[in-house]
Amino acid sequence: MSTDADDDSLAGAALSPWDEALIAAAVFAVDPQGVGGIRVRALPGPVRERWQAYVSGLLPTPPRRVPIGITDDRLLGGLDLPATLQTGRPVARIGLLAESDGGVLLLAMAERVEPGVAARLSATLDTGEVVAEREGLTLRAPARLGVIAFDESGGDDDERMDEGLLDRLGLHLDLSALGHRDAEETEADGEAIVAARALLPQVGVPEDAIEALVTTAVALGVYSLRPPLQALKVARCAAALDGRTEVDKEDVVRSGWYFRLMRRRDGGPLWSGIAPGCALPHTNPARDALHTLERQAEQLAEAGVPEAQPPALPDLSWCRTPVPAALAAPPTARLALLVPGAAPHRPAKRWPAARYAALAVALARDGLLPVVLGTSAEAKAARVILDACPEARDLTGQTSLLDLAALGRQAALAVGNDTGPMHLLAATGCPALVLFSAASDPTLCAPRGPRVRVFRAETLETVAFEPIYVEALDALVS
Repeated sequence: MSTDADDDSLAGAALSPWDEALIAAAVFAVDPQGVGGIRVRALPGPVRERWQAYVSGLLPTPPRRVPIGITDDRLLGGLDLPATLQTGRPVARIGLLAESDGGVLLLAMAERVEPGVAARLSATLDTGEVVAEREGLTLRAPARLGVIAFDESGGDDDERMDEGLLDRLGLHLDLSALGHRDAEETEADGEAIVAARALLPQVGVPEDAIEALVTTAVALGVYSLRPPLQALKVARCAAALDGRTEVDKEDVVRSGWYFRLMRRRDGGPLWSGIAPGCALPHTNPARDALHTLERQAEQLAEAGVPEAQPPALPDLSWCRTPVPAALAAPPTARLALLVPGAAPHRPAKRWPAARYAALAVALARDGLLPVVLGTSAEAKAARVILDACPEARDLTGQTSLLDLAALGRQAALAVGNDTGPMHLLAATGCPALVLFSAASDPTLCAPRGPRVRVFRAETLETVAFEPIYVEALDALVS
């Protein structure tokens, strides 16, 4: 199995290791207490500092540091001596765990946390409260926490993070291979996290997603309930970040997340990729300069799977799903598919909705039927487009991957940002115009297909409607 991530969001285009680190921070920030925590392999330095600054900007309050060597009295609470002397009766004082209720704790050198402290943290993560008998007092206080654990141990170090604590952390990252040039300073989008937190209680998990998760867990030889439950919590956060109220299978089948979540102490099956502990690591130091398809083909070749030259496009001939009934268009309609979305944490990858609206009007005037695609998070963009072009169709939040493939086979044209659906549409053979900004590099992640065109500008926000319309017309006749 592969440990590469290959999505734009948690379910879309190729991610750099830094992109994945930012997504992990966002997922954690949506529900720190539910996810439990995040273990980050990183030494002190600019990469770690930038990641910590980013995740801190997403949280309601900054993480509170747990000092190495913290005493039980400070951690759990104990007798408040001044108050006891003043009142003449025992008065309890809460400790750091209860003081941080609803927040996040930070372990700067998690591998050096004493076993007793790790055990108390683990118990608190399990129960959401602190319970202790100290100095004749029974202490009980809520302590719903998340944990950020910076692990500074090396491959040959004797020091290791406590296994019990590790098992309770839902996310695992390794930043140790990143240099400061790989880690661009990124502004935290706190509003997106607030919106995802508000949506999270409404996010459901269908049976097919649960089945996909459990099936993969069993295939990996993971029989504990904790890793699959953690994966479900991560998947719900991912769906909320995408503005969806239902988890789909793509949220839970990303192999890189599985490798991190479903760690097996016996090593499990052989995995190929770049995650720490891979049995079949991809060793090419220039891997990040390869297009995703070439990189993964080379990775498979190193694992003993013959490499296709060039890597073949997916065979979609098996996919015979009819176009969605919600399209309500005659079979002869010439569809122009518009994909105005992108990952919530990558606003620079979006061409403004108002320009898509102008494009829709022009394409409709040319005899095409504009169809807006995306998740329910793109409903606002769809409204902008339909306000300007009422004859357009809005299918946001109403299409599966099979629906997209069916639409791509029938469409005359697809225009969209650098996002997951454009890869599938391009692979169907649909003429596709993909818009790139400096936020992503088409040489690394452009969709592949027989009729793909790329338009790239430093910033898409300043790109007018006219050049995209001209490129779209060229794509139609190319």
